[in-house]
Amino acid sequence: MKTIYKYEIHPLATSLPISVEMLKGAIIRHISMQGIHMYVWAEVDPAEPRKEDRLFEVYMTGDEIREDMGISRVYLHTLLLKGGNFVVHVYERLN
Repeated sequence: MKTIYKYEIHPLATSLPISVEMLKGAIIRHISMQGIHMYVWAEVDPAEPRKEDRLFEVYMTGDEIREDMGISRVYLHTLLLKGGNFVVHVYERLN
C-alpha cells in the first residue's frame, strides 16, 4: 500500500545540502510552502522499515549553482515566496 507523507525542508540551514530523513524509496511528488514552512510530499510504503537521508539544495534566482566534481543534481520545483517577491529553486542531490 502506498501513502503520501509530508517532510519539512529547512531552507535556512546554514550549510548545503539540506538533509531530510525519509522512508527508503520515497518518490517525491510535490514541493510547496504551507504557511511559512517548505515541505516535500512523497509517495512512500509505510511498511518500509528503513529510512534514508535525502539531500536537497535550495537556490534563489541569481544564485550560483556550483558544479562540484562528481555531484549530480536533479531539478525538482520552483517556488514563489512572499507573493512572488522571492523565487527559489529546489534540487535533489543524487550522490
